[in-house]
Amino acid sequence: MLFACFDHLTAYEIYESFSKLNTRCDDLIDNIGLYLDFTNTSKTKFDKFCLKLLSNPRIKDQIRCLKLSNNFTCKQIDAFLSFFSLDEFSHLRLLSLSGINDNHLKMLKSTLSSTSQLSAVYLESQNSMNEIFSPTNV
Repeated sequence: MLFACFDHLTAYEIYESFSKLNTRCDDLIDNIGLYLDFTNTSKTKFDKFCLKLLSNPRIKDQIRCLKLSNNFTCKQIDAFLSFFSLDEFSHLRLLSLSGINDNHLKMLKSTLSSTSQLSAVYLESQNSMNEIFSPTNV
């Protein structure tokens, strides 16, 4: 029943609501794939979840999808990449970045080849050009 609830919550809400309730909930949370979409997340929640990732590196292994945006946010992509390298997320399958610039593209080219599970990359530049890359082509 908890997995059904988890389907309707963000990763932040799952950790905020169910983490540290009891060992059973902690075990369930530690074994689910996480789909992180920060595109409509407040800076406070974004920062709190980044701190949680820093304090518990095992969470990185659970992340399957990561969506970040610099559009209408406080430079999420820059903030996230200042804390983490994408190659730390060993099970990341989908990466979506909106509002990237040339510096991000250079960094991505050097990092994405070492992200072995990655199957799709969606990039939207500040120039509004949408591109979808296969990690082997980046």
